Amino acid sequence: MRALDQAVTVFDYAPNGPSRPWTSFFTENRLGSLAVSTFGRMNHRETDAAAADLLGSLTPSETKVRALVLADLATSAARSADFDRVQSLAAESAPLATRTEASLAIDRLWEVVELLPEQRTGTAGQTRERLTEQLLAKPSV
Repeated sequence: MRALDQAVTVFDYAPNGPSRPWTSFFTENRLGSLAVSTFGRMNHRETDAAAADLLGSLTPSETKVRALVLADLATSAARSADFDRVQSLAAESAPLATRTEASLAIDRLWEVVELLPEQRTGTAGQTRERLTEQLLAKPSV
């Protein structure tokens, strides 16, 4: 958590511009998605708030970041066995992730599949089947 706080502080003071092209991909939203992922893996109480703030700040064109944040929330929900929430988040994330070929989000969604019980019945089983089908399907444009 301390390292994440330090990264946010350093990012706030880093100059914009072409001086460091190797880090130009690293945006405030990318840092925010790392925070959501970290919070989710730690089962931190601020996970949902951080995700809501980030999702609210995204432009409509930032679909890869949106897919990743939703996938991270689905992963967190799967770890907590909140299968109704997993179903909702995966249903929103998977189409975005596959359509935009967002590899990080797709990887997280495969993690969700692995976290869901292999049973064929109930919300968890239905979500596992549906998500597997979506991830294996060719992206629709």
